[in-house]
Amino acid sequence: MSRDAFSDDDIAHIRLLVESWALRHGEGNPRNIRAVAATRDAAIKSIQGAEVGSSSELIYLVIFEGEFSLADSSGKVFRSGSWVALLIQRAPMQITGVNLRPDAHAPKIDLAALGPVRSI
Repeated sequence: MSRDAFSDDDIAHIRLLVESWALRHGEGNPRNIRAVAATRDAAIKSIQGAEVGSSSELIYLVIFEGEFSLADSSGKVFRSGSWVALLIQRAPMQITGVNLRPDAHAPKIDLAALGPVRSI
């Protein structure tokens, strides 16, 4: 499979990972789910900026929106953000990074600059 390819199984698995993560964080209907195949380095740089780098491992970068909550150490739940980026390892397919931000602090990422974008 080429670097930019998404199989039907990959898309289904990504959807499952997104929906499961979102539900655990208070959102039953994540919106605007988009994915791109990229290197971990390119994905991290697109989120954090050029000064942050990583490996050349091929991953899926998945961006989506919703109303997400986290719990503090006492168990108190609080709204944490509306924009999420998941870094998903290809094999075995699993979430290996999460970036959750309020909408006002979400980076403006041009996913198409990283490769073909799939809406999920």
